[in-house]
Amino acid sequence: MTIYPLRLLRPLILLTLLLSFSGVSTGQSGVSRPALQRLDPAAASLVLVDFTSGLYPIVQTIGTDALLNNAVATAKTAQLFDLPIFVLGDEGGFYGSMHPGVKSFAGEGQPFERTTPSAFASGGFREALEASGRRQVLIGGITTDNCVLLTSLDLLREGYEVFVVTDISGADSATAEAAALARLRDAGAVTVSWITIGSELLSSWQTPEGKALTDIYGMHMNGPRTSVYGSTADDARMPGAEGGKQ
Repeated sequence: MTIYPLRLLRPLILLTLLLSFSGVSTGQSGVSRPALQRLDPAAASLVLVDFTSGLYPIVQTIGTDALLNNAVATAKTAQLFDLPIFVLGDEGGFYGSMHPGVKSFAGEGQPFERTTPSAFASGGFREALEASGRRQVLIGGITTDNCVLLTSLDLLREGYEVFVVTDISGADSATAEAAALARLRDAGAVTVSWITIGSELLSSWQTPEGKALTDIYGMHMNGPRTSVYGSTADDARMPGAEGGKQ
């Protein structure tokens, strides 16, 4: 048997210890990555951040109509799978008014107002989320590099699994948005699109949810259905609903 000097083994020992402390396994079965965590209808929730008219002009990385269309489609999808929806945003003055389609999904005591960029730091949102018992948080809104970013980082610090919905979010420049998303991924967040959410939450297309999800896709995938103008409250209805939110 060959005996190697300790000075030759020391780097290997240190590497093994570093991998152990970082949570990375040298074997395939032990690898744990946030992006591999599956969305669970029983564990997930949705947070919609600051969809108010005064902030629309700030967003330059996605068209306003597309942004609002995707946000309403995401809310419909969350509602379909019984995910709690938390609507954040102040109205009046600089902020303007909240989009009626988004606001129609706000529960009792919402929209949550706050005095800090991170909604997790003030305004009752933190308590409501904790009371829901949901540990997976889907989040998106205005803007990616400010309130969405800072709220998401606070959620990650508290141990939540965070999924940033990129196509219901926007910033004032591609550079700012890229920097924010890079920081979020480095911190452990996962980036997704609104269409991915429904397909991942779905158990089978051969279910009532599968049919309803197909209807949502059909309504919102082929160009913006929801816009700044027009019958925005009607656009927020679930497909086939007879008046109002279901």
